Amino acid sequence: MFGSGRAHLQPVDVRDVVLFLTALLKEPLLSRETMELGGPEVLTFNDMIKRIRGKQCPILHVPTGPIIAVLALMEKIFPLPLPFTAGQFYGLLYDTVAHSHPTVKRLLPVRRGLTSMLEESGGA
Repeated sequence: MFGSGRAHLQPVDVRDVVLFLTALLKEPLLSRETMELGGPEVLTFNDMIKRIRGKQCPILHVPTGPIIAVLALMEKIFPLPLPFTAGQFYGLLYDTVAHSHPTVKRLLPVRRGLTSMLEESGGA
């Protein structure tokens, strides 16, 4: 795992994203506000990995500093977009928790949690 694994995130089911976007398209008036969409649970990366594996397991943590430095340098050297950028690594280091928005709550009152996602995918 890149980083400490202590950053918080909200895994969201792709089907919930589709439901929300479909409902949003049917709205008569859209504001220019940013709406963040996250799953119903706030987890750390470490907790998410343990739940996906279904058991306690050792997690190897890889320091991100050197990786971010190399990626930042490569972004300056190569003109084409890289498959992964230094900026994307920051999402692994810092909390990425969605802020609640009334429109999200109204259009998607029930969201699938990680347990539901895993059960439906044949995982843990």
